[in-house]
Amino acid sequence: MKLYHSPTSPFARKVRVLIREKDALAKVTEELAAAMSDPPSLIDANPLGKVPALALKDGTSFFDSPVICEYLDAVLGGPAFFPVAGPQRWQALRFQALADGIMDAAVSLVFENNRPESERSAMWMGRWRRAVERGLDLPNRKSACSTDRSTSAASPWVPPSVTSTFAMPR
Repeated sequence: MKLYHSPTSPFARKVRVLIREKDALAKVTEELAAAMSDPPSLIDANPLGKVPALALKDGTSFFDSPVICEYLDAVLGGPAFFPVAGPQRWQALRFQALADGIMDAAVSLVFENNRPESERSAMWMGRWRRAVERGLDLPNRKSACSTDRSTSAASPWVPPSVTSTFAMPR
């Protein structure tokens, strides 16, 4: 398997962390891809021209980090990151979606901040910043951490220390 990635993509980083947590570097090769240059190997793996993309030896490819992570979790050895069924699965998928949304908003903030100051939208930057802050705060709200509303246990998937040590740049 070959993973196309970019060091600036938090979505590719998520997949790369999963590979390392599963101790599977020998099973997945990693290739840098400059997505903005539309390299043919990346386009073959993902017609959208985005990283991450995972190419299998049989020509099958997967793209979008949630799909790649689910696939690798299923086929690689090591600890399972996605429960097969039940409330724990829904909670894991929910927090994955939350993390992806936080990353989407953060990437949008970075791109907008790289525009000339006169072209930046304070409205969008504020909206994305608030989305990141609310997303990071969600795991601290005990009632929001469980798909089973009869418990108030915090999620095992996102430790509170993750959000309490993060500060959004202003």
